[in-house]
Amino acid sequence: MENRNTLIAWLNDAHGLERAIAQLLQRQAQSTDDQEVRGRLRWHLEETDRHAEMVKRCIEQLNGTVSTTKSAVGAAAGFLQGLMGWMPDDALVKNLLADYAAEQFEIASYKALIVAAQTAGEPQIAETCQQILLDEERMAQWIDERLPHVIRSYLMDHVEARR
Repeated sequence: MENRNTLIAWLNDAHGLERAIAQLLQRQAQSTDDQEVRGRLRWHLEETDRHAEMVKRCIEQLNGTVSTTKSAVGAAAGFLQGLMGWMPDDALVKNLLADYAAEQFEIASYKALIVAAQTAGEPQIAETCQQILLDEERMAQWIDERLPHVIRSYLMDHVEARR
């Protein structure tokens, strides 16, 4: 029973994190001029909304209640949202750095959830978390591949503007 309660609590953390990241992605997609990044952020926003719904269903499947209180994970999401206050000229670079950090945090969280679900005897929930994990890993990989280009573009534009 204790494993089940821990699983519900951690799923609630994941749900809160997904909701917070959705808000972050929405703001970032609206504020960037880079069309490729904007498109990918919007795509991941839809994916993130789907993840939140999947996690909510897992909580309900365990007869748990979706929490609306802020948790430690919510605080971490708040930190990531706070990174949105960067200077406008390098916002895209720093937003992608924050997004990469958020994706890595989500990856670690879903890995923990998979083990917790397996330990609690909930293979369907473990499978749901595995599906979400794959999406998060793909997004982290995309950011990892895209970041050098964004940094180079920023540096070239920044150097040119100073000449």
